[in-house]
Amino acid sequence: MFVKIEKSNKSTDNKGTSSAIISYLSKENEGKTPNEFEGFFNHDNDNINEVKATELIDKQNKNLGKTEAKFYTFTINPSQKEMEHLSKIVGNDTAKSTADLSVSQKKDFDILIKSYTKNVMELYAHNFKKNIKGSDLVYIAKQEEKRKYSNLSKEVQSNKNIEEQIKNKVVEKLKIEQNIDDKKNYKSINNLEEQKHLVNKEIKDLQAKYITIDEKPYEYKKGNKIKDGDLKAGFQTHIHIVVHHNTKDYIKISPNATSRGHKQKSGKGDKVKIGFNHKEFKENSGNMFNEQFNYKPKKYDKYSSIKGKVKGKVKQELTKNVVDETTMKAIKGVKDIAEIISTLASVTNPTALLQKVLTKIFNEFKPRI
Repeated sequence: MFVKIEKSNKSTDNKGTSSAIISYLSKENEGKTPNEFEGFFNHDNDNINEVKATELIDKQNKNLGKTEAKFYTFTINPSQKEMEHLSKIVGNDTAKSTADLSVSQKKDFDILIKSYTKNVMELYAHNFKKNIKGSDLVYIAKQEEKRKYSNLSKEVQSNKNIEEQIKNKVVEKLKIEQNIDDKKNYKSINNLEEQKHLVNKEIKDLQAKYITIDEKPYEYKKGNKIKDGDLKAGFQTHIHIVVHHNTKDYIKISPNATSRGHKQKSGKGDKVKIGFNHKEFKENSGNMFNEQFNYKPKKYDKYSSIKGKVKGKVKQELTKNVVDETTMKAIKGVKDIAEIISTLASVTNPTALLQKVLTKIFNEFKPRI
């Protein structure tokens, strides 16, 4: 289980109306009839339409300044194995996606997802240590069943790299063919024909390396290699949350407030510590799923395991890109990533190196978004 609290940026501004983000979260309803719409939900209502969802968030802005965040967003991202476990609970032992569930099984599956989401919101409220409950939050949640590959996906990037290599080989092949047409010496022609044969083989070998949706060997004429915008296979169920900066009683709560030790008055007049513990929230959310559904997680399903792997991979990639012997000796034995980055001052362009490494790690470990 992976829970990710998003950071706002220019395309997901959270200092104004929530209409843009809520409209975006309604995208899976496009092309459906009103009866088929998948609504938003929260602690109080399991079927909220787009208009009501926007009103619910936007009407709660009292006592917030123009430059203050009005709401925050995060996602709940179950793993494929966790979703398969839920499908077994609703009576389907072989399902590999929600499309494999019957109508009644899908209904029960959704009930389990919504129940778990509400429990996560209880954990979210509790994490602020302000004596508030999930029912005190102003939020809307949206369950989605689809994910698409983007230009940042490692599969798309790999296929683009292969395409570029094939283009270069085709150019090389055309040059050889032109030389064949220009030559009259049979020995030279035979040599060029052999070169052409080798280039054709290299092109076919590259085509076989394309990553496909069905993960079967690629056949060039089918054109089924993974590209930007393609739907991902398997269970892709995930939940988007939009939660207001204010509670129903206008107590300010922000997951960005990560300080420890400071105190402020709660809505009940007593002083409480402020600060949101992200690690605790993520770990408790995973443990909640395990307890609620009697799930025995594999090691890779655990937040702490994923975090450790990411840190290890960052260090590995950073050191792999360093060729200076003095720097390598300085880095050897250093465990803290921040110390490694500091040591990289001797690299020609440490900022560019770090950006390159982090982009690679992000593409490898990012959840199924």
